[in-house]
Amino acid sequence: FCEYFDPLTGEGLGGNTFSWTAAAYLVLRHRLINH
Repeated sequence: FCEYFDPLTGEGLGGNTFSWTAAAYLVLRHRLINH
């Protein structure tokens, strides 16, 4: 996962090895699926 993303294009920007971004995605995905 990239560090951050362009809000208009969705293009990944910044560093591309940020585990906190992946962790945040997994938490949000879990919440959306299970609630």
